[in-house]
Amino acid sequence: PAPNPSIRRWSCDARNPAPRSATAAAAGKGAMTDPPIDAARAELLRLAEEAASALPLQPHVKNRSRAQESVVEACLELDQPVRAREVSSSIANWRRGSAFAALAVYCATRHDERGAHEWLDRAQVVLSGPVDEDEQTWRLDRIRGKMACAHLLLGEEEAAEELEFGLEAVERIAAEEARSKLTPADRFDERIAALNGLLPSATFEQARLAVASATALFDRFYEDPERRAAAEGVVRSAWTKLPVLVRIEATERLARLALEHSDRTVAEALANELREVVDGATWLPEDFVPWQSRVASLMHDVGDDTQARALITRARERYFESRDRIVDIYRAGALRPLAEAYARLGDTARALEIWTIAVEESVHNPNSRPRAEDLVATCLSIARSGVDPDGSLFERLREVRAGLSAPW
Repeated sequence: PAPNPSIRRWSCDARNPAPRSATAAAAGKGAMTDPPIDAARAELLRLAEEAASALPLQPHVKNRSRAQESVVEACLELDQPVRAREVSSSIANWRRGSAFAALAVYCATRHDERGAHEWLDRAQVVLSGPVDEDEQTWRLDRIRGKMACAHLLLGEEEAAEELEFGLEAVERIAAEEARSKLTPADRFDERIAALNGLLPSATFEQARLAVASATALFDRFYEDPERRAAAEGVVRSAWTKLPVLVRIEATERLARLALEHSDRTVAEALANELREVVDGATWLPEDFVPWQSRVASLMHDVGDDTQARALITRARERYFESRDRIVDIYRAGALRPLAEAYARLGDTARALEIWTIAVEESVHNPNSRPRAEDLVATCLSIARSGVDPDGSLFERLREVRAGLSAPW
């Protein structure tokens, strides 16, 4: 099946660095602070952390570390660096270095050079440490790619280039996005020419890199119609070499960027294009429901609530019509984006209903590992949405957490 679109791809956001603030001051131990967060979100993050850390190291170190890193990413999105730091330090494998590098990026975006360098140093310790025999090179390369992002945000191009040397295209994507977002106007033509020159003989991963880099240029030069069109042209040329899912993801991203620039006309056109592409693709139901839900959210955001309601109703109907054909371990993953879409549309009651169903769909498996992974993902989904779970949903989430035990 196609990747679950509820999974958020990590990227290095260099477009709008956060302002310097006391809440994101120096990252040295004890200096980093979390701004106030509502009790519901704090509890959801705590439950997610507990569920991830409940997975036994043996034989589930990979699953445990992946789940813990997802908690780190959510904490940073919600501006909770202390929580992120604590979870990062408990990760047992290479993902600890990846989480440290993400903390370096967090600090760099907040103009905290000292903090960024401290986390870069910690990531380097992981990078330079002993490597398990079964560790694959790409795992360490992912740390290098994130570290390069932090250096770019700090204006340290040479250090970034050293880290990027020898990386495969897929591991350079985040750094190239950052580089595009920092491109000065007098280098735009050079960068576009390089991307266009890459495309005729581009590999799959190089084409993905071109899509990401050009999308970042689309954002960086949005207010310049000619440059924006040139960047969009590269995106459209590149995605012809790639599976339709890449086109779908890129179209959604372009639409979201147009909204960030308050350009509803362009965003609406891209949203309708996205709707048509999703409608025309062939999907397994566990993949169709999340993408239809995301299109519904986007249509709402561009101001077409009628279309949004129709799409989300169709996604809901498709899930329940197809439920028995969806393998049980994929059901909650299909439902979470549907709940998020209802939350986006302001239908809190329906969102809570769908999250509750997702929780129940996740507990059928006799093994605790998939239940724990689903619990992490559901808690983070609700936390990101800003919706406060009602008492019964919170109670059920706690019950599922308490029930995580052997067999795993």
